[in-house]
Amino acid sequence: MNVRGSVYHNPRFKFHDGVVGNKLLILLNTPTDDEDYLFVKTTSKQKRRVKSPGCGKYYAQGEYFIPKGTDCFTEDTWVLLCDLYPISPKDIDNSHDWHLLKGTVLSVETMQQIIDCLFKHHGEDIPEIYEPWLKPPIESALSKLAKKFNRR
Repeated sequence: MNVRGSVYHNPRFKFHDGVVGNKLLILLNTPTDDEDYLFVKTTSKQKRRVKSPGCGKYYAQGEYFIPKGTDCFTEDTWVLLCDLYPISPKDIDNSHDWHLLKGTVLSVETMQQIIDCLFKHHGEDIPEIYEPWLKPPIESALSKLAKKFNRR
């Protein structure tokens, strides 16, 4: 099941600028059948990034720091919030490059903090179509889950 907070690995992930890299990505939404998967990328390269847990900035870009051993990461990890990556479910299902990492779902609390950080630093840049995916009304979220679990 593809739920918000799931961590995916793609060894040949294509960035917006066309560069290809080996990436761990975090799913920001719980997509329905007709919604894209909405991802943000991560990095374990500190460079000049702050190692203070939670929401922060790096060169005016919002990011969220998760210390190693927290949630499912074995290395210090920064969630880079400046770029959203909508990916079609067909593209994920029809590619051998997308791997859902088993047992790697971020906690509800961490995901809420990541979403809050995203809106704090990049709220003006988030396309309106994604806003209900990122902050769905509780009734919508419950009906999505019921639909997934009540299939026969």
